[in-house]
Amino acid sequence: MDKQICFHGMQAFEESLFIFGGSISSHVRAIVKTVLSYDTVGGELTAMQSLPFEVGDVTTVRWNDNVIVIGGTFNY
Repeated sequence: MDKQICFHGMQAFEESLFIFGGSISSHVRAIVKTVLSYDTVGGELTAMQSLPFEVGDVTTVRWNDNVIVIGGTFNY
């Protein structure tokens, strides 16, 4: 990863890890709306379609082939 990220949500699907939102520092103003996919076999990191708004401190739940993002801190 080019930047460290903390306070994110993450879910695993077979050989892929999906990282939702988070912060690039310990400040709430640094939260992001990115969704990243990391292929654990190939070691490749891919940016997916972003969330509609910046969010950190989220909980994620896997439901079938979907991820539900719950709660979090928003950057207004």
